[in-house]
Amino acid sequence: MLYRAHSPERLPADSDILINEFLHVDRRPRNTHYPLHLIMGLWFHQKFGRNFRGRAYFCTGSIMQARDFGSYVIELEPVGDYELCFSRQVDDLYLLMQQYGGNTSCIDNLDSIFDTLESFNFQYFKNGGLEEAAASDCEVMLYAKQYRFKSIQ
Repeated sequence: MLYRAHSPERLPADSDILINEFLHVDRRPRNTHYPLHLIMGLWFHQKFGRNFRGRAYFCTGSIMQARDFGSYVIELEPVGDYELCFSRQVDDLYLLMQQYGGNTSCIDNLDSIFDTLESFNFQYFKNGGLEEAAASDCEVMLYAKQYRFKSIQ
């Protein structure tokens, strides 16, 4: 199972289906500086054909790790086709990449940022890999148009 912290007020009250709110509008990161967020999204798009940083929901196989991001945790599974990406070396990509700072000068470090991301050996799956991703207890970027969710107490 995959888990994520999620604001309860952003969950539908009358359904267990959550529509991906980032299908057409990129996710705005809570902590990662925006220029770095865009550069990382570009790398994922070039590498896997999907901007996982901007279009995916972030999950983990660890309920405890999910609780580190908020007290309200949901279990999440994709409905229909999905793609996922994760690295066994990455619990939280923000923590590993914050060395690149937040100002626009991170464009000067583009090659270094790309090399660092490459060194994490991200794995990509289309319509598979859920069990492996969950068992890693690492940060999992899960892209689907819809998700089935269940609140976890």
